[in-house]
Amino acid sequence: MLLREMHHRVKNDLQVVSSLLNMQAGLASGRDTAAILSESRDRVNTMVLMHAQLYNSGNLVEVNMKEFLEGIARQSFQSYPAMDTRITSVSHITDYPLPVSTAVHIGLIPNELLSNVFKHAFAGRTEGKVKVSFDVTGDGEASLTVSDDGAGLPPGVDIDTTGSLGLHLVKILAKDQLQGDIKVTCTEGTTFLITFGIGNDYREANNHGNDVGHC
Repeated sequence: MLLREMHHRVKNDLQVVSSLLNMQAGLASGRDTAAILSESRDRVNTMVLMHAQLYNSGNLVEVNMKEFLEGIARQSFQSYPAMDTRITSVSHITDYPLPVSTAVHIGLIPNELLSNVFKHAFAGRTEGKVKVSFDVTGDGEASLTVSDDGAGLPPGVDIDTTGSLGLHLVKILAKDQLQGDIKVTCTEGTTFLITFGIGNDYREANNHGNDVGHC
């Protein structure tokens, strides 16, 4: 009961922080400042979503990844409504539980990537498609894919050197926190594939760092 109450209070406190960031974004004098505050709000909301799920499910140590990632996708659509573009969302997410410490890192990755998609991928387009996939194999390897059929990354963009905070954060989460690999392909849009192990033994045996972080 104490742990459940803790998740409930953390969720409520994070919602207050989110509301403050949203208010500050609305009062910001510059568009860039407002955008930065809104992006910070969405990162906080990802953690709100996780603590709300833990509280409501009664499982206080593991997060159901299907419910969590689908919630992040819905949240992203609400945060970045594409008024002139009809965007189709497709998801293939394995119903798999992961520890809280792993789940929050995984959840922040599609939050960042979907934010970039909705802001940049479909400019001047009347329709588009976004896909989020998550799967776990029998040998303990997990894969997270976020793809779109939009304009693609600008030529020469490399997530190892880019000035984009969102892509830099994706790199830190995937490589440093999850000890995984990143592969980016830019064929008919952009696809980010992040692979990582869900156990320490698997991570140590497969941490070879063969990343392809650019198109």
